[in-house]
Amino acid sequence: MKNLVKLAHENDVPVLSVTETKPDGGDYVSWMTKQYQALIKIQRGE
Repeated sequence: MKNLVKLAHENDVPVLSVTETKPDGGDYVSWMTKQYQALIKIQRGE
């Protein structure tokens, strides 16, 4: 996986980091909202 991420970065391809499980200390909605916000940033080219 690390090689694919490295290759993507070298070729200016955005990479979205996501987690499969909810982190400790937060609720589900906050966790999903953060992941969706990261996707929106990529879509906007930020």
